[in-house]
Amino acid sequence: MIRRRPLNLQHPLLLLFILLYLPNFIWALVSLGSGNGGGVADAALSSLVVTMPVFAAVGILFWLLPRRIALGTALVAALPLSLLATIGIGHYLIYGHGITPSTFYITLSSSFSEAANYAQMYLGWRLLLAAAIFWAVQGGLACGLVRLLPAGRAVGAKGAACFAVTGLVAVQFYPVVPQRHKMLDESLAAYKLYAFDEAKLHVMRARNRVAPGTIKATREMRYDGPETYVLVIGESAARSHMGLYGYFRDTTPRLSAMRDQLVLYTDVAASDFCTYLSLRKMLTFANHEDMSPLYDSNLMHIMKAAGFHTYWITNQKSHGSGDIWPKYFSDAADDRFYLNTGELSDPLDEVLLPPFRQVLAQGEQKKFIVVHMMGSHLHASNRYSAAFRQYTSLNDRRAYFAQRAPATKTYINHYDNSIRYTDWVLSTLISGLSGRPGQKMLLFLSDHSDQLGEQDDFVGRSYRVNHFQFDIPFFVWASPEYKASRPELYARIQHYKGRSYQADDLIHSFLELADVRAPSFDTTRSVFSDRFREKKRYMEIPLESKINLLPVVQTH
Repeated sequence: MIRRRPLNLQHPLLLLFILLYLPNFIWALVSLGSGNGGGVADAALSSLVVTMPVFAAVGILFWLLPRRIALGTALVAALPLSLLATIGIGHYLIYGHGITPSTFYITLSSSFSEAANYAQMYLGWRLLLAAAIFWAVQGGLACGLVRLLPAGRAVGAKGAACFAVTGLVAVQFYPVVPQRHKMLDESLAAYKLYAFDEAKLHVMRARNRVAPGTIKATREMRYDGPETYVLVIGESAARSHMGLYGYFRDTTPRLSAMRDQLVLYTDVAASDFCTYLSLRKMLTFANHEDMSPLYDSNLMHIMKAAGFHTYWITNQKSHGSGDIWPKYFSDAADDRFYLNTGELSDPLDEVLLPPFRQVLAQGEQKKFIVVHMMGSHLHASNRYSAAFRQYTSLNDRRAYFAQRAPATKTYINHYDNSIRYTDWVLSTLISGLSGRPGQKMLLFLSDHSDQLGEQDDFVGRSYRVNHFQFDIPFFVWASPEYKASRPELYARIQHYKGRSYQADDLIHSFLELADVRAPSFDTTRSVFSDRFREKKRYMEIPLESKINLLPVVQTH
């Protein structure tokens, strides 16, 4: 009778396998976002295929190398996998789905202060407890491996050959594993894309100085007096939380007081769900249907080619690591004001006002000004001064507010206070602009919105998008001189304010407001045009069709 040897759960190679397998399994499981049996089985199988080549390679090293070096290699191999799995656990607990390549890209594009704001917002006991449990298990496996690994070589020649065969077989199945189960592949792909964008945009920024001479732009009409066109880009402003749009709190008293001077568009969706993805579509001819013009001319280039002196005034990070797209667009301006130069904190948006007044007072006849706000960016408690601390009560019984947890209510209060502060900044910008001579026009929209407890206690944004994360304010203010010189255009601006529109076509709409034309201008994409054609908006695309897509970048 053949007696089977029991499985030795303390065998060092088994501990090594679990040490490498567990992070991959967790990553695959949270990527699936499912706890059902099929999801667990899928995660287990795909993680086995992903782990085996790494396990085989480390196993061969246990034959080739002395114990200390081989052991160090094994622990080094497990460390990045464990770190990524920890991030994956936290991401799943916050957002309800796994990390995507775009998440890595956005992380690389973020500043230290932005990371600190997200930590302030989301770091809680659930995340810390889950991370502590995971690292306790990994630490126990590592200690067991160190203790049980024999002094000599842990693997003989036959064992190394078996490892080699096993690794080669596993590699054959590797291509069939879903891409979002391959944590290292995803992170490396995102890094390569970021590095490509960084290098490409570095070249484009150097070309900014000479590009305007090669860009063609014409004016539809000639106006001899002063002209000032202002594009104000807000941050995380939710249309549903503005009193101007019917919110139950009066968060926009100043803008509401001048409502008869504003043309409010009521069905505008952000071009994307985060700042860098939104900006690169808003300010170029790239859009969700066609990203190929991404590295062609942008709005700053075209307005400059049309004879305008261009300005970029920003309270967002545009220096240091990350933030490559704001750097690119701002670098194309004739004059730039970078007001947010700290690493760990952000100034309030009132810092935008002095340079705006300075620019208005300068002598250029034709001006195009971009003002980029910090707005209501996470964490909203950092986005307003004490004078605007209007909402503090947790006992408001109106709308969905009463159903939310105290922490969610507290954040909504901070957020609404930040909108009230933004209302003051915007009204001050408009008042300053209205006092200047000549034709003036200001368009305000937000880069994206935020989810603010409408469905549950989640606040922020994720790939499980809903319209709350995309519904943004969009309004036009125009001076009497502008209206008088363009009566037909202004009539269209007023008439079409109920259109369904997405801001990835902003460049076409803004060029129409400024009577500027460029070769890629398309009237069917301008919300102010009689020829405008509505389209399916990105927020209406099913999650599964976009959750695993890297940002599309053309390499021409």
